Amino acid sequence: METIFPTATGVESFFLMSHRRTSGTLEQTGTVVVKRTYDVNHTTGMLTPASTALPVFDSDQTLPADDAQNPTDQEIIQYEHDLAGYKPEADLIVWRFIGAVGTQQVRVNGNLWLQRAIAALDLPLEYALFGWEPRIDSPRATEGAFPTDENAYPLPAPLPAGFNNRFYNGYLRAAALAAPFAYFPPGASITIIRAGVTDYRTTLRTESLTATYYVYSGSGPDVEERWQPHAVTMNNDTVVISPQDDQCYVVWRGVWPFANHPETDYRRLEVTLQETS
Repeated sequence: METIFPTATGVESFFLMSHRRTSGTLEQTGTVVVKRTYDVNHTTGMLTPASTALPVFDSDQTLPADDAQNPTDQEIIQYEHDLAGYKPEADLIVWRFIGAVGTQQVRVNGNLWLQRAIAALDLPLEYALFGWEPRIDSPRATEGAFPTDENAYPLPAPLPAGFNNRFYNGYLRAAALAAPFAYFPPGASITIIRAGVTDYRTTLRTESLTATYYVYSGSGPDVEERWQPHAVTMNNDTVVISPQDDQCYVVWRGVWPFANHPETDYRRLEVTLQETS
């Protein structure tokens, strides 16, 4: 299948086939990922597409144990990989920015999403105000339902029978006061409050994405004019903010049941980006 992706500043894209559970039934997905990196104006909170885009990560990006930036004996995830086949909710991550003892909050359009209390600043893993929930820790590990017995592998299916799609989400469970989180709307305002003081804010841009895949009907001439178009909804399901770097990235994800058509009938996937007016 041919893929046509946006070439706008700060944008990287990827297509993959993955799986999810739909009403308990295993379903193969076609998933398109579009990621855009921005510079944040520290004063106004406005976003500008970054001249150097972060790639679509195909693996977790970590700070190794005992690294100069990580003096602990545990590996720390800075960026979780971007290849989740599906996210049923939105993810909001604030990297680093630990600064004050007290209650820390993140609000989206004025609504409280994340909250945690920090009692001391010398904890070994305080590298993110609201970081990624480790996949190996409960409740996220429980949501995945992957066997702990190594003899259970390889699994008979790509996902365990008890798999909950929320496993694909990486937000910090204990801090998630408003979960399940709706996908981010265009122009959403995000405010970070530390110990009662609004310390950082940003406003998402209002660009929009459309995705369409085209399939051959299986009869008649196999020519572009006769390919059948199918629209795919693109949801803004991930926002990662690095206030100390004045940087942010956003991920849109479009997902559809890939087995709706024979794999050999797919001809093209085209994604377009409409810039903020």
